[in-house]
Formats: sequence, C-alpha cells, structure tokens
Amino acid sequence: MQCARRVNSASAGWKRVQREAYQAGQCLTPLIGMIGWARFRKARYELGPHTHPSAFEICYIRQGSVEWWVEEQIFKVKPGQVFVTLPAERHGGVDAMMHPCELLWVQVIPQARPSPTWKAIFHDLRAIKPRAFDAGPDIPLLFRRLLEEHRHPQADSPSLIYGLVQTLLLQVLRDERQAERLKRGRPLSSQISRALAWMSSRGAESYSLEQLARESELKISQFHRRFRKETGYSPGEFRTRQRIDHSRRLLRDTQASITEIALRLGFSSSQYFATTFHRYVGICPRAYRQHVGSNAGEL
Repeated sequence: MQCARRVNSASAGWKRVQREAYQAGQCLTPLIGMIGWARFRKARYELGPHTHPSAFEICYIRQGSVEWWVEEQIFKVKPGQVFVTLPAERHGGVDAMMHPCELLWVQVIPQARPSPTWKAIFHDLRAIKPRAFDAGPDIPLLFRRLLEEHRHPQADSPSLIYGLVQTLLLQVLRDERQAERLKRGRPLSSQISRALAWMSSRGAESYSLEQLARESELKISQFHRRFRKETGYSPGEFRTRQRIDHSRRLLRDTQASITEIALRLGFSSSQYFATTFHRYVGICPRAYRQHVGSNAGEL
C-alpha cells in the first residue's frame, strides 16, 4: 500500500516553516479529510477566513500560542491545548496571522450512515462549549500514532486508523468535560479578582508586585503563586500581554506613531516595545500595522 507524503520544507523557507500533511486521496480512510503537522518559526499571514463544509477540525498546539477566531469569538490558544471547530463554521487567525508555534491537526468527516457510537460522538462534538481547553497527555500521542501510520502504511493501517480517530475524539470530549468541571469548580478568587481590577485601573502606570500583593491582601509569595494558578500567567507576563493587546488595537485603529504608542503604554523606549511586540506577536509593530491596514475589516 502506497501513501503520498507531502512535506513543505523548501531550502529557502526551511527555517520559517516545516510542514507534513496528508490530504483527501492521500489519507488512508475517508473518515479523515486532512491530517498534518507544522512548525512555524516566524509569523505568517496565511490563515484567513475559511470553512470546512463537512469536517470537524481538531487542532493541538504543542508549542507556542495562537490567536484564532470562530464566527464572532476570539480564542487565545496556549501550548498543550486543543482547539475545535465544527463543520461549516467560519474561522481563521486574528488578522489572518499564524503565530510562531508547532501544531498538529486532523479534519474528521462524518460518514453518511454512522454507527450509533459515531453518531453519539458527533452529537457531543457539536454540543461542545469551550473551543479551546487543556488536553491530556494522550492527545499528542494519538496524533503521533495517526501520522506514523500515514508515513509507513501497512495492510491493516485503515482499520487501525479508524480506531485511533475514534479514540482521539472520545479523548477530546473527555478532556473538554474535565476542563468544564475545573472551570466551574475554580472561579477566580476575590483576592485575584481585586488584583486584576486594580491592574486594569492603572492603565500604563507602573506598579510593583508588592503593590499588587497588598491590594489583594496576600503575602507576595502567596499572591504570585495564586495569581499564576488562577490566570495561567505570572503577574508580569499577564501585564505584558495586556499591554501588547492594547498596542495592537492602537496600531490598527489610530494613527499614533510607534514611539507614541510605546510611551503611552509604559514601555521605556520604542526599541524595547518593538522587541517585546515581536516576541509575542511574531512580527515588528510596523509590519503589523501595514498588514492590518491592508486587511481592514477582517478579525
């Protein structure tokens, strides 16, 4: 049994993106419309609005992070998380951008006459609530098995892949239920909520960890630990991300210079702002402004 393999890693762009993908006709079962792996070393503008008319798409972010949207909602997907889109849903990257990351994905196509088990799986996928949530350790392993079967197919590979896809989807549903339980059981504490509100009220004004801890009425070490546990970020990382998000809006919606934006948001210099912006977004502020200006009206 032969299976064509597509790997995009041309010498001129190898350092920017590596990709392995199997599309319809290359996949070993009609259940899969496409499966692949990619590593983006730099930001790329290649994820504009699109749909998969008949396929559920499951993405797993292994490294880096992305900002994607589905219909009217925007999601920041972190490493170790799964992102799910449903058939015919319009989605893409915020500003059509694919951020530096490593990801795996599969598009699963429901068959015309599914068994009761498959019917239940697709029913539960359509009812899924959070589109981005933490994945358990089995998800990347199942993706790895699926890709390995496509790289080195054997006579029984189609049957094995059929079972692996079913297991993958069931595990996605289990992880989503677990994420919902944790979310319901661990709302933000009053101390961290107060700290977040205080941070928001300060704007670009500088403040210290000691001030945040005092505002939350916690000891510094306790505050730092609680803040990271409840938000997923350290206080410094959270504030930097807030400022970068604000800078993107200013670059998109105002004519303020990059230096003006940097100083308005509390960066010590435009150079430091540009370096920080590039680290989080993947490109420099000037290139970002040029891109969003040429794609006005898109998320």
